[in-house]
Amino acid sequence: MNDNEARYLIDQFNKYASWNVTHWINMFPYLAILLAVFALSFSLPEIDGEIVVLSNPMIRALIPSIAIILVVAAAIWVGWRYNQDSRSLARCVVVLEKHRSRFKSLPDSITLEKLVQSKPDELEKLLKESEPTADSPQP
Repeated sequence: MNDNEARYLIDQFNKYASWNVTHWINMFPYLAILLAVFALSFSLPEIDGEIVVLSNPMIRALIPSIAIILVVAAAIWVGWRYNQDSRSLARCVVVLEKHRSRFKSLPDSITLEKLVQSKPDELEKLLKESEPTADSPQP
């Protein structure tokens, strides 16, 4: 594909990459539920003996600790996944733009669907395999 088509494809993928990481916003309701359970865990130990399991003082003391660990673990996991997704998509955009700028084109086999499904390493390998050789005409 020529330079203009390549620029358009990279632009479309960049838009996809920008919007794709926003799906992590959908995690906020789950984090809110986790926070509600966290808050509830501090009130459960105050129920004196009405729940048989909570009659043990050690279990009553462990409930808030476990809740804190769950909230921290969930927050770390969401942040880590968001960071990984952002970096991976950004790296794909950089790989595409480097190839386009170097050869003023992209291979015809690359589509937006293929870009979305590819990991950065796979994309680099695909572009490397399709690089024009010295004896092939460059666009």
